[in-house]
Parts: sequence; structure tokens; C-alpha cells
Amino acid sequence: MHVLTASSWTSSNYKTDAKSLVRHIFTKVADKDPFFPAYSASSESNRGYTPLGNAFFEIVTNFVIAGFRQSSSLPLQTYITRLVREVIDNLLDRQRSQLVKKTSTNPSKLAEELKAQLEACNYAPHRVMLNFE
Repeated sequence: MHVLTASSWTSSNYKTDAKSLVRHIFTKVADKDPFFPAYSASSESNRGYTPLGNAFFEIVTNFVIAGFRQSSSLPLQTYITRLVREVIDNLLDRQRSQLVKKTSTNPSKLAEELKAQLEACNYAPHRVMLNFE
């Protein structure tokens, strides 16, 4: 992310700007990841979507808190984790809706393809680390 883009968000508007930041970042991710609609912000999915997992949300939450130079606390971590889940969940819903409108691909079929690729790579979610630095 460019410095000028990042400077749009400030700690004085923390709640609003934290949502905007997360939305901005994951809209960029969605543009690059064809499987993005196949993920789930929930820990379980009855449609076969792959859960992003608690470790993912912990990393993103810590990134947001540190980026806005907030003092980390359990209430703040809980709030930001909920905020991140909400933003990503809404973005996933929009991405799935657009996928259905623009292509003949069903999001559930995309989820099956993602699972097959992850299994072929012996994907182990507990070993994957995201580095936002």
C-alpha cells in the first residue's frame, strides 16, 4: 500500500477508518485471488466454503491495532476481530453475488475447486503465516 493511500486513514476516526482500511486491503486481495469468494469469515460453512480461521483474524486484527497505534487490550482485540469478520463477510457476499451475475460459476462449485487444490497441496492451515509487513 502506498503511503499516500495509508495516510487517508487516521486514529482520530479509528472505527470508521479501520473498516475502510480492511475493506480496501481485502478488495485488492479479492481482485487478485480468483478463489476469494470460496472462503468464509465464519468458522464453519454449510455451503462448503473454506473458513479463513481464527489465526487469520488474529493476524489481521493485530495489524490494524498496530497500524493505528492503539494500545492492545482484550476488548479492543474483540471489537476489531468482529469488525474485520463483518467487513470480510460483507465483501465475500458481494463477491459471490458478482460471480453469479458475471459468470456461470456457482460459488459452491468454486469452493469445491479450492478445497481440491488445497488438498492436492497438503494444505495445513495451522502452518500458514501471513506477513503484512
